[in-house]
Amino acid sequence: MPIRISILKKSLSSNISGLYHPYQPQKNVLYQELKPAKDLADVIAYFWQITIPIGQPIHHLIIPDGTIDLIFNLQNNLELRCATLLYQKRFWSFTPQQKIFGVRLYPPYFSYLFKTNIREINSPTLALTELENKHAQYIQEQLQEAATFTIQKEILENYIRHQCTAMQTNAKLEGALRAIYTSKGNIGIEQQLSKDIHPWQLRRLFAHYIGHSPKQFAKIVRFQKSLFLLKKEGFKGIDTNYYDQSHFLRNIVSLTGLKPTELKKLL
Repeated sequence: MPIRISILKKSLSSNISGLYHPYQPQKNVLYQELKPAKDLADVIAYFWQITIPIGQPIHHLIIPDGTIDLIFNLQNNLELRCATLLYQKRFWSFTPQQKIFGVRLYPPYFSYLFKTNIREINSPTLALTELENKHAQYIQEQLQEAATFTIQKEILENYIRHQCTAMQTNAKLEGALRAIYTSKGNIGIEQQLSKDIHPWQLRRLFAHYIGHSPKQFAKIVRFQKSLFLLKKEGFKGIDTNYYDQSHFLRNIVSLTGLKPTELKKLL
């Protein structure tokens, strides 16, 4: 049974921000990132802004990171792109000098905030009004008038904070997510996550709120945790999260479609 909370109080998923930080390639773009306010740190991974330099259009690589993004095109009437939780790579096409502002949400907060079954979103591009009619126009006007990235961030924080006051969360789902984050994705799904919940119910919750199975989500978390080691230490540092290096290399190909050396160049 879902429970009603205010995000300004201690939430069930507290300290998620200290357990997991998703990573995306940042090559060929001007990239900025801001942390959320402390009271929203378990809901929002971070705010980000991309500015496309002068030159040719860019097809920017997005890799699976275990989050869901709200992406605003600041040059096109604040078109909202909802980047659902990916299980394979995707490319976003950007034109020169385009500026994109986004907020990266930890799952399942997209579904919580917008009271949405994530499986019902079939298109990667949505109008903000399709998710939230009551405040959509106000948010669009405020963001269009915002002079800086910091002000844009504060506008979205206030909006999300307001949405959180009537938010419903699911304790069993959040407990499973926390176990996956804590274990860095190295967890026996059926054996360890299903102690307090039937496997069928767990899969149903993940399908509704996350969009993927618990096993798929854990695979993404484990992959993301290894990217930092890959960037810092090369391939010798990834064995701590995988059975062996070949296991990790197979995951690179299945989640990104890239060869390991190609991915390394993007980090």
